[in-house]
Amino acid sequence: MHKPLALVGLLALILFSAGASAQTSCAFCDSSFTSTNNLTINGTAYDNVDSGWIDANGNHTGGNTNYATGVDSGVPVSDYFSFELANLAGTVTSASLNVDAYDLTANGPYAIYATTLTPDEVNSGNSFNSVAYYDALTSGQEIGTIDLVTADDNSTVTIDLNAAGLAWLQATEPSSLLLLGSGIVGLAGMIRRKIAKSL
Repeated sequence: MHKPLALVGLLALILFSAGASAQTSCAFCDSSFTSTNNLTINGTAYDNVDSGWIDANGNHTGGNTNYATGVDSGVPVSDYFSFELANLAGTVTSASLNVDAYDLTANGPYAIYATTLTPDEVNSGNSFNSVAYYDALTSGQEIGTIDLVTADDNSTVTIDLNAAGLAWLQATEPSSLLLLGSGIVGLAGMIRRKIAKSL
């Protein structure tokens, strides 16, 4: 079974008090496109071919490959990565996402979710505005978690996919495009409700 392209999206949502709405706190701060970020499947690394982010208002500026996640001036942002998987075949027995952490100014447990977005929909070269895209990054099944701390600055962090994640990769049709999303465990829904109330 061959899978041509995978998109991995990461979302870091930090819950602040009402008085801290202007704060900025993030993981992968000041990052830029890094081809050595990879999705390792069965011991084979599939390098990153695109990255970018979307804020909670659905905004992405074309050409921005920064993959910071968290809260930027009080607005949550999520990020994503694309990977070429044309040579992937056989039974998926292990998988992990490996990402250069750059700067980390927030601690938190991050979860990866399976979603239905495609790399074409969130191509970092294009500008777009879609709250649905932002929401889709954490709307799927949870397929991996990691606890990030500020001591992880400037290191490579590894997020292992769980059994559900391996099954999800295995079940993907040969012509399908893949997306993974992530968020701080248990807080994504709380922040979405908070944002909705403020609109």
